[in-house]
Amino acid sequence: HVFPNPGDGIFRLALPMGFGGVGQLEVLDVTGRSVARRVLRGESGLGVDCNLGYLPAGRYVLLVSYGNNRAYAPVSIVH
Repeated sequence: HVFPNPGDGIFRLALPMGFGGVGQLEVLDVTGRSVARRVLRGESGLGVDCNLGYLPAGRYVLLVSYGNNRAYAPVSIVH
């Protein structure tokens, strides 16, 4: 889960069970092109703050990977 959504680029990612330790966040634009990446550190069931406010307004997909676990979440950035 990602909130607030839509938002100004400051999001909180709620990590599902099985998503803990060190992982990766990749941000994809509507064409599927990777526009940002960062390392995530967090624990299952807790949230991780993510600042994407530097990206242009628009729709994106967040790909969160922890080991073999992957989750996708659509987000909208409005300025």
